[in-house]
Amino acid sequence: MKDTQGFSENLWTSQLDDGRNMQMLANFCYTSADGEHNCIIRDDLYNGGSIPRPLWPLIGSPYTGKARKAFPIHDKMCADAAKLPTFKQRWAARLHADKILYEMCRFLGIRWTKCAALYSGVRIGALSVLKRP
Repeated sequence: MKDTQGFSENLWTSQLDDGRNMQMLANFCYTSADGEHNCIIRDDLYNGGSIPRPLWPLIGSPYTGKARKAFPIHDKMCADAAKLPTFKQRWAARLHADKILYEMCRFLGIRWTKCAALYSGVRIGALSVLKRP
């Protein structure tokens, strides 16, 4: 039996004094339509870095708006992807993270056109997987 798609609970974060990073105050998870669990845990940091900054005026800051819940999970998935040993593994994991981001945004009720623009932007940003961690 598959778990129900959705987010675990409310997103609890605190902005750090550097003005950019956010710290998780509680575990936060998303269960995909396929039943896959993706989590970011308490005390982990995220900063919206997986979302190219030039997209922020189009989609909004990763700290506000409907997609706010999706960005910490996506940042964590991208950070995990960047740690994989081969380019092929990093690329596949980043592609999966970007697809989950699209799914989360649609689940949150964001228009498909905005989700498609966001997805296109993060795919361009995925070129960062070419760098070794």
